[in-house]
Amino acid sequence: MLDPDTPNNAGCARPIHITAPEGSILNPRWPAPTLARHMVGNLLPSLVFAALAPVCSERIQADSGSAPIWPVRFDGTEDGRPFTVTVQYSGGQGARASKDGMSAVSFPANASNTPVEVLESIAPLVILEKHLIPDSGGAGTFRGGMGQRIVVKSLAAGPLKVSILAQRLRHAAAGLLGGEAGRPGQVRVDGQRYDSQLVATVPPGGVVDLELPGGGGWGSPDGAAR
Repeated sequence: MLDPDTPNNAGCARPIHITAPEGSILNPRWPAPTLARHMVGNLLPSLVFAALAPVCSERIQADSGSAPIWPVRFDGTEDGRPFTVTVQYSGGQGARASKDGMSAVSFPANASNTPVEVLESIAPLVILEKHLIPDSGGAGTFRGGMGQRIVVKSLAAGPLKVSILAQRLRHAAAGLLGGEAGRPGQVRVDGQRYDSQLVATVPPGGVVDLELPGGGGWGSPDGAAR
């Protein structure tokens, strides 16, 4: 954001000092659970951007529904053998001072959405729907990127366990300088809606319905940033 043209190196990092008090969410004490640590790390850039928005808003994007990425893990048995498969999906990026946010992309991590063909070829699962969600990006002078909807049906003979690390289900990605917030995410497992991280059982023929959140808009919808 401050110096995008200089390659990362030790000299660039030397003037920057980072503190993370022991016991905080960024420096937890053992045996705190840390497997999903990326969920916190993915949210930090938006926090820093929001703090710097009053002084360099033209360089800052609005809050991203793509942060954090949603990992989705399926565990079950097929033909008498256990299997585990983990996929990941992203929501919409926040809008910038000169462009709409990109839809269904990862940020700040550099990772791609798991293709339909990959999931269907390695597990007894089928994708019934996969598309962008209209109007899920926050309105603004530039709109936030759209989230996506993925509907997965189980073809397994027995029950599956699904573990979903989802965020922005209750708190949407915020807009910047008068831009509106993106649409929050939603998770349903066989019709039951969840509003937090979850581990649930999917019966044979059951459906997992994921609606990834949209990004925040930049500037007010009437075209004047405030």
